[in-house]
Amino acid sequence: MIRIALLPNYFHDVKNITIAHYAQFEEIIYAVFTLFLFAKTFIMFRKKSQALTVILTFDKLLWLNQFMYFAIAVLATWLFAIIFNLEHVLNPVVNLYIQLRFSISCLLCWIAYIGFFRYDLLTDRVAVRELINATPTIESISDESNDKDVQKIKTFIAIDKNYLNVDLSIETIANQLKISARNISKTIKKQTNFETVDYINSLWVAKAKKCLVDLTFENYTIAAIGFECGFNSNSTFYRVFAKFVKMSPTQYKQENGG
Repeated sequence: MIRIALLPNYFHDVKNITIAHYAQFEEIIYAVFTLFLFAKTFIMFRKKSQALTVILTFDKLLWLNQFMYFAIAVLATWLFAIIFNLEHVLNPVVNLYIQLRFSISCLLCWIAYIGFFRYDLLTDRVAVRELINATPTIESISDESNDKDVQKIKTFIAIDKNYLNVDLSIETIANQLKISARNISKTIKKQTNFETVDYINSLWVAKAKKCLVDLTFENYTIAAIGFECGFNSNSTFYRVFAKFVKMSPTQYKQENGG
């Protein structure tokens, strides 16, 4: 309404500056409000609410950190453009705003891409995790040993399905079971002939192989299966899978009727 009321002044050489001052004031208000919303969102993100904690079990939200940095750069450019043009009401330096508009366009395109990709991946991961939790445990360390440490390690890693935790490490196992990391490493090496990292990777691959050929999982992406089997990235999934199976997950799925 204010812009409409000021419209007659647009063609007046003297009064035109009134519109320019108003537009500048309006832009400052928008910038301050945007900065407030961004700061509030940033604080909410850092507080890690209960809902966010649940989401973090499916997505580490690294893309959101990238968005924050990108948005900070765009906001800084905008604020700089406003401050730089405070004395240039009628003839602002256009180059700054061209860069700003280009940055905002890139940011919007990136948000659209990430939103579409991440939404599909997240919904697939939720469904895949429910199916995996409902499936039997995989074979782990041999049942032949009566050693208590062996049984504790087997129960923690395989039966309790902790091997599906992307953050699982020998230190985590040692802290949970109150067994030294050295003894755990020696036990796993003796029972499986694998180093601890390779042993955990082998369990991830074994689970992924079953999921890839199971028709229950046919409607879900290979990436979602890889993440829910313990891998922290799609590239790591393909690399480790190829190391153990000598072919990619895609090839394995195709050749085994998944």
